[in-house]
Formats: sequence, C-alpha cells, structure tokens
Amino acid sequence: MTFRSKVTADLLFGVQIIGAFVLCVSQFIRLLTSTNGQLLCMFLGIEIFIALHLLLAVAALRDQPNRITKQAVWIYALWVVLIGTNIIAFFLNGHYRWSENDTRTGILILVGVGTVMSAMRIRKIGLGDPMVKGLLAMIFKALPQDEFRNLVHHPRRLGGLRWEFYSSVSSEDGCLVFPGFGGVVHWSW
Repeated sequence: MTFRSKVTADLLFGVQIIGAFVLCVSQFIRLLTSTNGQLLCMFLGIEIFIALHLLLAVAALRDQPNRITKQAVWIYALWVVLIGTNIIAFFLNGHYRWSENDTRTGILILVGVGTVMSAMRIRKIGLGDPMVKGLLAMIFKALPQDEFRNLVHHPRRLGGLRWEFYSSVSSEDGCLVFPGFGGVVHWSW
C-alpha cells in the first residue's frame, strides 16, 4: 500500500468515525425527547445488519489481516455500539409504544429470514457461508428501510417537517447520501 493510499484510507476511516458519532449522537438526543416517527423494529433490524457485517469483517480479518480490514472491524464495532445506544434511548424515553408498523416490519423480516433459511436447507449450506450472512444482512437492512420509507410518505401522520437520519441509500427525491459513512438525510413535508 502506497503512502498516498494509506493517507486516503486513514482519512476515510476518520470521516467514518466522525460521521458515526454525529449521526448516532444526534439521533440519541432526539430519541430521548421524542420517538415520533421512529420504528424500534427498524433500529433492531439495523443493529442485526451491522452485527452480521461485523462478523463478515472479522472473518475477512482472519483470512487477510491487514490495515483496511482492521479498520472495517473497528468501524462495524463502533456502529454496533452506537446503534445499540439509540435502541436504549427508546426505553429511556419512556413514551415509545410498539406500533402496527413495527409489527408489519417485524413480520416482513421474519418472512425474509424464513425464506433464506429454507433456501439454506434446500441447498445444504450453513450459516457460516458469506452469501447467507450477506442475504440475511440485506433482509435486516432493506426490509425495515423500505417499511420506513413508506412511513416517510405519510408525514402528516408523523408531525410535519422533520429530519430523519438513517443509514441507507434511497432513490427517492429528498435524500442526501453521505457515502463516507453511509448516512442518509431524508426530509419531507
């Protein structure tokens, strides 16, 4: 790895750390005062998504220990901790109530996981297979985000203009993508 590549990788590593803290600390503060428009099930799905990616990164580090894979492990571990604190904020708030959207999102996730598990049995592959982990990670991330996106199109139900921070790329209008740390700012009227 050249000096220039190392500097670039370290710079992106730093941007990801800063971005994770900005995103999650601001969300944590908001969740302490209001859970309006938030889905606990979405945060749980994201937490599982990141944990699966952490497992994949640890496996990659075992296979090819190098600077970049070490940084990936650290970033995923940081995200697991920070999203975990946001989940705790739901309970510290005291006003959050499980909603129909949480139930619907949970059911979609369970159906997706069931489908992957069935395919695993048919193809006789184990949970350790990277493709299985990747598919499960997609389910834990994509389904909650899709359900959340449906909520975004009903802002009157959620209280008007607001900023929501979450880690997904969306093709909808009104999204800003921060590829350095995977954050998306979505706004709606």
